[in-house]
Amino acid sequence: MGRFPPIPANVYRMVEKIPILLRTLESLVAALEKLSGRPDAVNKLAVYAFAAEALQRSSGVSSNEALGWLALELDEQDPDVLRWLRDLPRPSIAADALLRRTLLSLSVTFRPVAPAKRGPQDWERVITTYCRQGETAKMHRVTDRLDWSELPEDVRGACLAEGTDEIAFNLIPTPAQGR
Repeated sequence: MGRFPPIPANVYRMVEKIPILLRTLESLVAALEKLSGRPDAVNKLAVYAFAAEALQRSSGVSSNEALGWLALELDEQDPDVLRWLRDLPRPSIAADALLRRTLLSLSVTFRPVAPAKRGPQDWERVITTYCRQGETAKMHRVTDRLDWSELPEDVRGACLAEGTDEIAFNLIPTPAQGR
């Protein structure tokens, strides 16, 4: 009978986190189903979830703790979003300091899909984070395709009122944070 090589420590740590990630994903899916008629809340949760995952990969802090930290850091006020986030652990003082050092920037851009690839209602949401990893910054980016009706209300309003095609939000750093 052959002997299997030992499992590398980094793989073992990743496998240990699977139940936590599954619980996070299950609660996110449940929240998104309840909020299907609220594109503002759905977009916020998508941003929080992506940023929390990037923070988890870069800092080692759990994605649940990172989600809770993001809601505090961004001063979330939406009751539907807060209802989903309320059971998450509050970050410890050490985790707060680590996350502040790790997340250099978080931005969200909404723009129409390139004309050759789209219908009249096709948009993209691009979420970008820059996280400190050691001595360098690592960019994490995800692009999702959205229908016009899935855009946040303020984005649709700005597009209609100003005729602009691209709306960008720099969530972190904010002027008050000055990172």
